[in-house]
Amino acid sequence: MDYVESGYVEAGYFGQPGSLCAFFSGTHALLFDQAPQRPPQSLTLIQAQDATAGGVDYGYQVFASDRLLTLTWPRMQTYYRDRLRAWFKDVAKGMALTFDYRQVDGSLLSVRFGSPTIKISEITPDRHQVEVVLWVEL
Repeated sequence: MDYVESGYVEAGYFGQPGSLCAFFSGTHALLFDQAPQRPPQSLTLIQAQDATAGGVDYGYQVFASDRLLTLTWPRMQTYYRDRLRAWFKDVAKGMALTFDYRQVDGSLLSVRFGSPTIKISEITPDRHQVEVVLWVEL
């Protein structure tokens, strides 16, 4: 038997090892067979800018910040791609509604889609490169 790290398979799960990563909203759940590869979170400051009559730029006090999380699947199967599209359209209503994202370590984040589109490109038959941007609710 192959070695499987603790927490890699949910308790009571029968079948091949998978990923703990999932989206949850009420009674709806989208479980992923592969964990996404993701860069660290980015923090984008929202700051109004202006210029003086002489053309000197200046900024006002930072009044908000966005925490964006980019999830990337380099080889997502068509089945999961179709379920992700359905989740985006039917459950999350695009960027409108929040949902929970369970990370690889099992922790939950309250998120919503941070982009009006999901980047998808087919790399081989039945495999797709997928990139999803999530906005983390603070």
